[in-house]
Amino acid sequence: MTSALLPIDAAGMATAAAIAAVAYFALVGPTLDRAREGRAASAELAGRLEEVGRLKGELAAAERRARESRMRVEQAPRILRPIDAMNARLAELTTLAEECSLSIEAMAPGVAARQERLIRVPVKMGGRGRYADCVRFLDLLHERFQDVDVDGFRMMTLGEETGGSASFSIDCAWLAAREAAHEASAPPKG
Repeated sequence: MTSALLPIDAAGMATAAAIAAVAYFALVGPTLDRAREGRAASAELAGRLEEVGRLKGELAAAERRARESRMRVEQAPRILRPIDAMNARLAELTTLAEECSLSIEAMAPGVAARQERLIRVPVKMGGRGRYADCVRFLDLLHERFQDVDVDGFRMMTLGEETGGSASFSIDCAWLAAREAAHEASAPPKG
């Protein structure tokens, strides 16, 4: 037996190398690629979960501030404006939204409901803005507009390509005086 490499040995080694290369590119390579993609997806998921946790914390803080504001508002006397000031009040709400960098796309007052001491006018607002701007708007709304109750708030993200912007919907109610201003100040009849 000679130590020289026989042609059949060289062909066998070339075949073995070719099989190993095919196995790597067909099986091992894609598996490693999927593992890398999985690690990248896990890292992205961890980042998103961290962001969700942060947003939950902000939401909890905003809800706490809203509860505190609601308690202050409920304890403070309300000065209600007459129902004929509705358009001015809606304009003031729009101005506050713009001050908070929100874009109001829809604002629709509903049917006024007369109650024992006041008139409750539901108002639906919708638009676009960043989450932090919406929280600021709700804080200022509770602070400056004691005659507006917030009944609901919904927000839906529009994707990362919008720069963090989201669409929002706010259901609120404007509380107006039961009597017009001139009627409330008129002397009693009789």
